[in-house]
Amino acid sequence: AEQLCLPGFDHGPSPQHNLYFAVRPSPAAGTGAARVAWALCDRHGVRGRRVDPARMHISLLGFGRHPWPRSELVDRMRRAATVVNLLARGDQLDRIATFAGPRARLPIVLLERQAIAELALLRATLGAAVTGVGIDAWLRSRYEPHLTLQIGRAHV
Repeated sequence: AEQLCLPGFDHGPSPQHNLYFAVRPSPAAGTGAARVAWALCDRHGVRGRRVDPARMHISLLGFGRHPWPRSELVDRMRRAATVVNLLARGDQLDRIATFAGPRARLPIVLLERQAIAELALLRATLGAAVTGVGIDAWLRSRYEPHLTLQIGRAHV
């Protein structure tokens, strides 16, 4: 049902919920990564918006933005997640890089080659599980798992 607005009053944009699967670092790992990255950015004069360690994650598989998440979609996502096994491992991301983007929004990220291969395999497994519960999964062929630390205005 659509909510009507009084003339002259704009009800504004609908809230958006971004649904996705992600891997989150432990609080200690997130804080440690942020401390090292931010010190490096400070040393090189890179300014920008820093990502709060509590919000850091490695996105694996997205399902788009929705004004209100459909409970059926969320239930299917939960079922898919139950069939995927993830073994806890030590911190493996150990290289800082800058991804391409508009000059004022350059993602400064943490990554590491072996972890990239393992996370890509996890993503493919998750994609198969999602397809198995009836969700169309779009797996881009170009995917590089990373942990965004800061949105900067210069390359590191």
